[in-house]
Amino acid sequence: MRILFILIFLIIYSASSVEARTRLCVRTAHAPEAPCIMAEAARTDAEHRIGLMHRQSLLPHEGMLFFYQPPQPIFMWMKNTLIALDIVFLDDSKNIIHRELNAQPHDLTPHGTSAPVAYVLEVPHGTASAYQMDIGTKLIWNNP
Repeated sequence: MRILFILIFLIIYSASSVEARTRLCVRTAHAPEAPCIMAEAARTDAEHRIGLMHRQSLLPHEGMLFFYQPPQPIFMWMKNTLIALDIVFLDDSKNIIHRELNAQPHDLTPHGTSAPVAYVLEVPHGTASAYQMDIGTKLIWNNP
């Protein structure tokens, strides 16, 4: 019974924390009128640790935007991540400096770069190509 209570609490807590998280409208600077990727903002260490773990699905226009201050080398893995992702690494000017396309679920291989990273955008596999997120592309975002 105690385990059931804990599981229910964790489910309710995780659902409420996702709802409370800020959502940002992310686009490429070369197509500012294109549809948004609605990205949940992950700013805290706790949000960084959980990321998109345990998500059953993600729509093509959804994702998560991680903020890192100060900029630093960032490496991510796919532990407990259930869907394939494109992982896009940006510098402090919001320019794409590295991409990892089709990162596979549950893969413990570190994905990232030793260059200073200020932001990381995780989106469903195929989204980075569909939105023409290439190395050097600038991303823009604001609150919807």
